[in-house]
Amino acid sequence: MNELTKHLVDGILNEDKQEVVALYAGGFKPPTAGHFQVVEEALKEYPEIDKLIVLVGGGVRDGIEQAESILVWEIYQNYLPMKVEIQPATKPPIGAVYSYAKNNLDDTIYWVLGARDGKDEDLSDIVQRTAAIDKAEDKYNNVEVKVITTPNKDMSGTNARKALLSGNREAFHQFLPTQVEEKDEIFDILRPAVKETLNENASYSKDIDIRGKIDQLTQHMIDKGYNIEPLPSLEFVDGDTENARDFFGKTAYYQPDTQTIVLYTEGRHPKDIARSYAHEMIHHIQNLEGRLEGISTTNTQEDDYLNDIEAEANLKGTMTFRNWTDSLNEIGDASAAKLEWNPAQIEKIAKEIERKIENQYEDTVEYYDMLPVINVISPESRTRYRVTVDASIDKPEDELAMTTLRVDFTTEEGGDDAINKGEQYKILATLTDIIIQLVNRVNDIDSTTLDLVKFYAKDDTEGKYANSDSKRGKLYQAFINKNLSKLPGDWKMSTSDEVIMLSPVVNEGFDKNLGKDPFGLNQFARELMAEGAYDSLANKLTKQTINQWKKDLAERNPKSKKKSTSFIDLDIDEVDAKGRELEFNFLGLTEFNPKIDGYVVNGTSNSGEEKNKIPELKQK
Repeated sequence: MNELTKHLVDGILNEDKQEVVALYAGGFKPPTAGHFQVVEEALKEYPEIDKLIVLVGGGVRDGIEQAESILVWEIYQNYLPMKVEIQPATKPPIGAVYSYAKNNLDDTIYWVLGARDGKDEDLSDIVQRTAAIDKAEDKYNNVEVKVITTPNKDMSGTNARKALLSGNREAFHQFLPTQVEEKDEIFDILRPAVKETLNENASYSKDIDIRGKIDQLTQHMIDKGYNIEPLPSLEFVDGDTENARDFFGKTAYYQPDTQTIVLYTEGRHPKDIARSYAHEMIHHIQNLEGRLEGISTTNTQEDDYLNDIEAEANLKGTMTFRNWTDSLNEIGDASAAKLEWNPAQIEKIAKEIERKIENQYEDTVEYYDMLPVINVISPESRTRYRVTVDASIDKPEDELAMTTLRVDFTTEEGGDDAINKGEQYKILATLTDIIIQLVNRVNDIDSTTLDLVKFYAKDDTEGKYANSDSKRGKLYQAFINKNLSKLPGDWKMSTSDEVIMLSPVVNEGFDKNLGKDPFGLNQFARELMAEGAYDSLANKLTKQTINQWKKDLAERNPKSKKKSTSFIDLDIDEVDAKGRELEFNFLGLTEFNPKIDGYVVNGTSNSGEEKNKIPELKQK
């Protein structure tokens, strides 16, 4: 049984068991190999842990903010078990742990704390952090402190930041987990944040048009569908030296009644000013949504609701700013150079898809695999690569067609040097460019909606695909995910075996273009594969079939050697948690076979629109 299946099934079979939640909280500026090791060792030492939550503090250290730390932890997450979750802390880390414990009294809480071998001050710090537990045992009787000791006493965020400030990649790499391959990407995430603090007091007004940059950032938010209109008024306060000298001086604020953003500029880097603007724009959105009413203080310690409002603005504002700057620049030094290819092929592919849709009969699904090819060549090694695009087009009657793209990358032949030698990042950057341009262009076709892009990469001439969990697969994901902000609207990335999938985020109920069979095989399977909008439905149906199996198992003769099988027949007619109306019939079969040590859940559903279309859903 694979890890995902075991994780899901165990959650159902043990749903009444008291959950053991481990909390690992800290600033993590930045997350280091020591932090990574604490998580690894905690899960090994305490296998009873059901979920380990990494709570990332909101403080800033040498320019590294919460958002950058979360990005690094999300890379680490690819190398850790599925039970690890990354969450922003809306309070100082210690307070976040106590708050979680107080609000989840039914759970057993393991407070995980790290200590470096030979560092007595770490142990003293732990005593201070956990003092409230000893003082109020009745209040926190569900909390157990678990100390994890790591061997490297010089592994610290302070030393990691010093390496970042020096600009020495190799020196900084020593502070990252050895198994993590994306060391250069992590450097490129953190280095700009640290670097900009060096020149915080310099004046760039002659070289940088800050108003023009803010206009670009505003347009970026509009393009991404942010609810920011009507736009706020904008005021700049220049030359306020008294405010700049005051540690508690203002940097920016939002005035809800006049919908005005005020930015203070004296002594500040233009990039920091633009980041403040992004933060205040989130407050503008909150105001337009009516969520700033009734706040009577500016002290987050006095009002939990204000604390949550500010935490949202901190995280979303920083990530919006980051996504915008990433859309202006490539992923970093590693992607500066790219391979040669002809962008005109993108237009040819789009035109051919458009022609296929026009000529295709209505109420049919067709697969097209003879679209124009994109040839890629390395100027240095003369290695030749090939990108092919196939399209599956579902064309309902009198409605927009739905297009799924399959993008294959193949190494054709080597040149003077070994295949891929020294070209890994050039390949990644080039393929990311191709995929982003392809999605943007096909998305512009009026006669179709693009609902899924599947990317497969063959990395050698033997035809082997890069598994999504392999080193190369993880790098593809990192590069593509970094550039999602270049796509129109909100997109998400998911993986399955040898495929990386991109799909638009569905924010509302049923799409009018889903056709006559909204729960049919094609769309339902695509949504499930991409972890789309119908996850809650699939989880519910699977849970129902397994619960029936549990009930039948309890009544079954324990001496029987036959396979355990259960059957359900459900009529679904209700509204789900997301407000979507569900009305169709589901037939489900659950089977447990001791020989394969696994559950098999088979299901068929019929929306009632066309009786001859009964799709089948299988999960193992």
